[in-house]
Amino acid sequence: MITGFKNKVSKLKHGKIIAVRGIVVDVNFDNNIPPLFSLLKNGLQHEVVIEVMAQQGMNIVSGAWL
Repeated sequence: MITGFKNKVSKLKHGKIIAVRGIVVDVNFDNNIPPLFSLLKNGLQHEVVIEVMAQQGMNIVSGAWL
């Protein structure tokens, strides 16, 4: 699970990784996808950070591992 971004009312949004292609990662959000250049983080001990590079529509964003 990806603990993504905070929206304007500071609620943490959660997304689910649906595809990984090399360094490109697709993440699905229930609603309110993050804006471009947002940083998405997992909530695990070994933190992974993904920068949102494209909004694919249908609540999916694509990003790259940092």
